[in-house]
Amino acid sequence: MTYCVEISSIAEAEADSAFLRLAQVFMILRDFVVMNKRTQLLEVIAALPEELVDQALNYVQMLQNPIQITPGVCGGQARIRNTRIPVWTLVAYRQQGAPDEELLSNYPGLTAEDLSAAWHYYEQNTKQIDREIAQDDLV
Repeated sequence: MTYCVEISSIAEAEADSAFLRLAQVFMILRDFVVMNKRTQLLEVIAALPEELVDQALNYVQMLQNPIQITPGVCGGQARIRNTRIPVWTLVAYRQQGAPDEELLSNYPGLTAEDLSAAWHYYEQNTKQIDREIAQDDLV
């Protein structure tokens, strides 16, 4: 009987140890997958034909910064990426009391991150955006 209890205790201890080792392996793999995605992205970009590398890098940068200024689009004013929604329009609505939830509802293509970027852009470029709002009021 004592022999069976000792074997059972050893088996439990080994199972606990195996579980801890498995958990450590999963943590290492999780970190590897995150790092591997970055590595894969860089490898994919490096493998592109030269004429597409700039486009791919611009796309990655656009994802990181949702505010774009493109000559000939929205009069060259700051806008939310790949839209024709100027930052000044969102700021004007906000100044009139529109909450973020209403803006997101009225502009379904926008995300909360887009609005945060717009508010941050406004903080950094207040005079410019206020001038654009004032110009629109004159029209």
